Amino acid sequence: MINLLNLPLSQLIGREPISLPPDAPIQQAATVMAQHDVSSMLVVEEGKLLGIVTDRDLCTRVVACNLSTQSPLREIMTPAPDSISSQADGFAALLAMARGNVHHLPIVDAGQVRGMVTTTDLLERRAASAIYLVANIHKQHRRRDLAELNQQLPHVLVSLVDADASAHHAGLVISAIGEAITQRLLALAEHHLGPPPIPYVWMVAGSLARAEQTALSDQDNGLLLSDAYDPEHHGDYFAQLAQYVCAGLNACGYEYCAGEVMAQNPQWCQPLNQWLRYFDQWIEAPEPKALMLSSIFFDLRPVAGDQNLFRQLNEYVMKKSVKNRIFLSYMTMNALTHQPPLGFFRNFVLIRSGEHANTLDLKHNGVVPIIDIARIHALSAGLPPVNTRERLEAAIAAGLLSHSGGSDLLDALEFIGGIRLRHQAEQIRHQHTANHFVSPKILSQFERNHLKNAFAIIRSLQTTLGQRFQSGQLG
Repeated sequence: MINLLNLPLSQLIGREPISLPPDAPIQQAATVMAQHDVSSMLVVEEGKLLGIVTDRDLCTRVVACNLSTQSPLREIMTPAPDSISSQADGFAALLAMARGNVHHLPIVDAGQVRGMVTTTDLLERRAASAIYLVANIHKQHRRRDLAELNQQLPHVLVSLVDADASAHHAGLVISAIGEAITQRLLALAEHHLGPPPIPYVWMVAGSLARAEQTALSDQDNGLLLSDAYDPEHHGDYFAQLAQYVCAGLNACGYEYCAGEVMAQNPQWCQPLNQWLRYFDQWIEAPEPKALMLSSIFFDLRPVAGDQNLFRQLNEYVMKKSVKNRIFLSYMTMNALTHQPPLGFFRNFVLIRSGEHANTLDLKHNGVVPIIDIARIHALSAGLPPVNTRERLEAAIAAGLLSHSGGSDLLDALEFIGGIRLRHQAEQIRHQHTANHFVSPKILSQFERNHLKNAFAIIRSLQTTLGQRFQSGQLG
């Protein structure tokens, strides 16, 4: 089986792009599509991509609307479609399709149309299941149907492992599904409750915000409301919306947050001015609870609503946290409590007792320490990425991490994440509940040695982090 990850899209371009100008009649487009046996056509003028027309458009925008087939293509095309470079790989295309809920993606280099990649191209390589799942999610009209549909998610994870997906790419794809579930629940909530009375943003935190979800994820979210919010007039609407979505997420397998960091908790359903006060408190008075909340809400991303409203919050937080010595020092101190499970003589430090005795917690003692390192570097310099890999790459580019140290940490993140991903896939295959606890006994000697090296790299970078931020050396 071809590894889709390593396959550039240039290798999926099997023909010259099929295109017509925007003034061409619809009849001509239908004829050309039939002649070439394609399900879509690009609308191009003077080499510039203007839109796309699919066979579905011919049905829903022409036949169903009784539109003349002599009308120009510009009347039925989807304008300014998302596109992708031919140098991108198959998983990048998969993610773009899943996030955009589309089945056709134009390939464009330096403004010139090169071709098209479709779900059929990806399906032939066993990687399109996520795209179809997202498309089906957006078609559902009941919460229970969403819950039934999302039962396919573990099988998507297994298919990604079978396709040799990296932990990074798998996290992006699995998170795209979680994001689609959230967006659909919000659409259903608005359908039941009516349009929102004031602008709002549904924000996700934690692993979904970082696009690092796996087969085992709870929910962390909040509602950011316009400052026009009036509790008497608007409170009931947003309380019902939050309860509807959080309950729906729980039914879909995204369990309620044990710490109640959810929009249905009135504390996290607040107008912009209150969210600004929250971040002021967390940054200026970083006591233990504030540090716990910081590890959640400093990984924040909007998935629906008024993007400008979120931008105001995000810009304020970035400006406030950059080079705030006391805050970053406390964040570092808190991060160093998550130590990799490696003893003095490079032996694994296993969980001693309980349900997971004699295993390694690859989440809290493996991945989380790297997440903490990446977050602190991002906050110290106002770096915009939220995804851990992207944060580390940005920190390397900014000179906050050495190229060698940062590259080693990226490798450690992928290696640990890969072991966790394959472990969860194996549990799913045996119809067990996926978790983060791995026994070294199931690993090969090669894997055990490299896992110890990964833990050693984390420990070394944690030491460097402590020396830099706890000593106040931020320059």
